[in-house]
Amino acid sequence: MAISSNNIQVYTTLSKELVAEIDKDAKANYRTRSQQINMILTEYYKTQTTTKHESE
Repeated sequence: MAISSNNIQVYTTLSKELVAEIDKDAKANYRTRSQQINMILTEYYKTQTTTKHESE
């Protein structure tokens, strides 16, 4: 993903085991590691937002 004015680059440390799972899923879905992590986080927060609005 290109860095634009709407994006912020984030660095984190993950366990080797978690990265292996992310890489396995990324490969299965023809994504890069970065794209897979982006998808995971985006889906997580979409779900959180949807769940929060449904409970109100």
